[in-house]
Amino acid sequence: LLICVDDAHLLDEASLEALAFIAERIGAVGIALLVATGGDRGRFGGAEIVELQPLNRAASLTLLERSFGNELSPTVVADVVNVSRGNPLALREIPLSLTPGQRVGGVPLGDALLTCRSAEQAIIARISALGEHARRALLVVALSYREEGAAIARALQAARLSLEELRPAQDAALIAISGGRFSFSHPLVRSTVVYGALCSER
Repeated sequence: LLICVDDAHLLDEASLEALAFIAERIGAVGIALLVATGGDRGRFGGAEIVELQPLNRAASLTLLERSFGNELSPTVVADVVNVSRGNPLALREIPLSLTPGQRVGGVPLGDALLTCRSAEQAIIARISALGEHARRALLVVALSYREEGAAIARALQAARLSLEELRPAQDAALIAISGGRFSFSHPLVRSTVVYGALCSER
């Protein structure tokens, strides 16, 4: 049995305590617990710690090539690799915040990479570029914490919005809609949409 817990640092305190309790007492043959966290690792006692390092330049270039093919000019690739500092998510998200012209090197980057130096900043830039209705519709989906299309469609209708309002978010690769289900490109996108909105909007 393999138990995987991702983003453990985002768990509530009671859940973290339960997880630490389990980690200290797993002794049965055939049971393994794998916890990914960016927080305090000391609470897991004598567990083996594997610290993930940033991708090196070669791996960063490979990831960009697999994600974007020849869509990025060599100069843009070099700039993105330098800015991302080997963070895989940043490598995938930063180019998405650039215009098509900037990606191919036809339009100067200007301050684009200064405002998108991390995956979260790149996501915020793409959300900010959406119109008001698209941002509100995206917030409705993010707050649902589900992917059932019927419930979300009713919620959008109640907010005087429609599924069509989500098209710009789809074009910006923030969300995908398939078979009546909604899925964000990454959990960080959902949380950024939610916590980037005003309390009154939520």
